[in-house]
Amino acid sequence: AEKKKKKIYAVDQRSSRARISLPLVINTPVTHEFSVKTYDISLTGAFLPYEDLKNSMAFTSLIGKRTGIKVGDLVDIKVYTGRFSQISCQARVVRYNFSEDKLPPRGIGIEFVNLSKKSRMILENLIYQENEQKSSKIKSKN
Repeated sequence: AEKKKKKIYAVDQRSSRARISLPLVINTPVTHEFSVKTYDISLTGAFLPYEDLKNSMAFTSLIGKRTGIKVGDLVDIKVYTGRFSQISCQARVVRYNFSEDKLPPRGIGIEFVNLSKKSRMILENLIYQENEQKSSKIKSKN
């Protein structure tokens, strides 16, 4: 019975993910700040694609360094969700894949750590609107 609950949760989490490119600023523990765009975002985290990360001088200077970003690291982030709207919180690096020989997508997966109720509501609305737009486009094609 427990395995079924976990599967349902995984499906629910995946359905709440939206492929939205949002500006995001990361501050690492070594105080390097860099800007990227999200590949996708959910209520629990976001994925930052390598293609965008590699264009950031501040980020590329961290690759391969002992002080660089690693899985488990906490970073401070700001996600710009609209013209006058942003979400600020901490995020944990949960996936780090830059290897040429690994399957795509290459990039960094982050998990939001201390998302406020207000920030969660902003994200819920954003994801809902994006998914509604996509489903209405699919319906109009049929």
